[in-house]
Amino acid sequence: MENTKTNDSNNHMTEKCRMFGKNMRATRKNMGITTNEMGKFLDLSPAYVGMIERGERAPSFDTFLKICDFFGESIDNMLSRKSPSSPSKSKTTAVEPKLSQKQKMLWGMISTFDVNELDYLIRITKDFKMFCERNQKADA
Repeated sequence: MENTKTNDSNNHMTEKCRMFGKNMRATRKNMGITTNEMGKFLDLSPAYVGMIERGERAPSFDTFLKICDFFGESIDNMLSRKSPSSPSKSKTTAVEPKLSQKQKMLWGMISTFDVNELDYLIRITKDFKMFCERNQKADA
């Protein structure tokens, strides 16, 4: 009896890993990001990213959360049978075609920020811009 429960649980987990991988690939492609770029950003090998997407490997819980955060998707969405954020509903659709790959990755990350984090990001970006402008004047 215990063995049957274990097999059912393993099958359920395997199905969830496959669904997560399928949704991960769809979301990554919707954002126009390669496995190489995603791997660099999350400190994962592109081969490992591909294995997760094909359901061949189950990510650690920490990696799972990093991937969900990277896409700005909830755990529920990434595990559901429906693809998360279809291109027509994606947060990035309106600006995506004009963005470089680095900008798309940054957009994916900041789309998960709350208002306070966005305010902080704006403040430090302005400070950094002023710093760069001062250095350009000093070099001229």
